[in-house]
Amino acid sequence: MWNRLSLGGRYLVILSAALFIFLFSLFILRFFLPGGNTAPQAVSESATQSIAVEEEQYNFSHAIRSGETLGNTLMDLGLVGNDYNTVTTLLGHATDLRRIPIGTEVNALTTDSGLVHLEIHRPKSTVSYHIRRSNSENEQGQFQIQVDTLAADTVLVYAEGAIENTFWDAFMGSGGTPAMAVKYIEIFQFVLYFSSETRVGDGYRFLVEEISINDEVIGYGHVPVAQYWKADGDTMTAVWRSDPKAEFGGDYFDTEGISFRRDLLRAPFPASRVTSTYGMRTHPITGDRKMHRGVDFGAPRGTPVVASGSGTITRLERNDPGYGNWVEITHGNSGYVTRYGHFSSHARGLRRGQWVKQGQVIGYVGATGMATGPHLHYEVRKDGRHLNPLSVKGSPIVKLTQSQISEFTSGPYRLWRKRLENPASMKGVKIIGNTIQSAMQSRLPDFMYQRVQDALAQRDSITAENVLSSEGDTGENELP
Repeated sequence: MWNRLSLGGRYLVILSAALFIFLFSLFILRFFLPGGNTAPQAVSESATQSIAVEEEQYNFSHAIRSGETLGNTLMDLGLVGNDYNTVTTLLGHATDLRRIPIGTEVNALTTDSGLVHLEIHRPKSTVSYHIRRSNSENEQGQFQIQVDTLAADTVLVYAEGAIENTFWDAFMGSGGTPAMAVKYIEIFQFVLYFSSETRVGDGYRFLVEEISINDEVIGYGHVPVAQYWKADGDTMTAVWRSDPKAEFGGDYFDTEGISFRRDLLRAPFPASRVTSTYGMRTHPITGDRKMHRGVDFGAPRGTPVVASGSGTITRLERNDPGYGNWVEITHGNSGYVTRYGHFSSHARGLRRGQWVKQGQVIGYVGATGMATGPHLHYEVRKDGRHLNPLSVKGSPIVKLTQSQISEFTSGPYRLWRKRLENPASMKGVKIIGNTIQSAMQSRLPDFMYQRVQDALAQRDSITAENVLSSEGDTGENELP
């Protein structure tokens, strides 16, 4: 048969035989080579992780804008169903999701398999929230939350200015900020009505802690000392005295040991603008001539209103034809009762019979009831008789004993007042404003005052660290 084949046929047979032998050899060798067993194997955890790492990763970064919610932002990430419910539940335990401010940053890392890492950071906050998907064998696919506190830097700021028009104009014009102004106003608001009782020629100065993260100012902390002087020469100096047992952890006192805090605020929010005074007037809506038994303060809708003093909420009304949404507070046994009307809404969780602290937010400015625009109607009664709120100055909350006065004035009061009146003596203090007023207050000629400041600036007697930790100082590190 072989002899019958042509030369081409013989070559074809030889090639076919060689191919058969090659394939047969591979089949035999597979049983002797390492890893030759092709039985199905379970995919190892390391292999699973390797596959996950090789998945396409996507970065998502967004700052929440007006009209947006955190929930909608999470849905834009592709979070749905159980993952969405789990993430929002974890966040809800850590923070109030109903009050996520505009500017909140949402950063996320996702893959085709879903969310890997979510970070949420509120603007001007020292806290960030992290949610990660677990890779451990027992918690595969489950989410975990971690709350991190960011490191903040604190430095003392010395601010000073002189009033040429209004307090607010002076403060902003000298480099201050609204948040800083509020910290200052809160100290003297019990004894000074900033919208009408400040005068041209008056001045101010104070020290305040400025808090920043990554060189961005996020807020202001403790104010150890503040001063307001009047053009007629009268000066008010308020120095903080801590007291852990006190309702507010301490208070500001003058040199006679009398607290600046009174049992009633002059107004339910700082720097209020009076739009209608106490007394007879023509009602702007009805046109009737009648007694206006309170004061109207104009403010933008939504401005927080605080309790003028600590007390119990005795009335809380909604949709009243006259006052709209309003609250009445009875202030203990002092005989004072205050009423706040035309709220756009009450503070969340507020109820009748609840005890509120002085300065606690109780509602927000609105125009409910009989009102022509957003404002607060504020009334004060004493033993059942209406008073002009602008004339009510209240009584001091605390008066120190003679021994306490001696200890306070010779220690913290003396130390902080000297530091305030010589800001250049403190290293690391940031100074804003026009310090010429310090020279005027020192009663020294300008050239001599400058020499003193230059000399103090070269000293190492007080460092920034000493200043920030000296709230409890007794005068050991005071200036000569």
